Amino acid sequence: MPMAMQNKDVQIVMNDLSDAKTKAASLPMLKKAGIEKFASKNTGTGMLYFIDAKTKKLISEVSLAENNEQIKKVYMAALAKG
Repeated sequence: MPMAMQNKDVQIVMNDLSDAKTKAASLPMLKKAGIEKFASKNTGTGMLYFIDAKTKKLISEVSLAENNEQIKKVYMAALAKG
């Protein structure tokens, strides 16, 4: 998601659910971002979640199977809300 990488107000936190080892490796990043509780309840793979950094509440979500234009639309809408 190159557009997010260009925005200093956006933090990307990966939750790799591939196996037990990658799940454990993701946990410190999730804790640091304060979203480990959210991540434990949202275990779907292939999803991009936009979470308010202050409230830790879900703003919106989109499947990574969507085309880039749809993902960008959801991303821009989340930025406008956040």
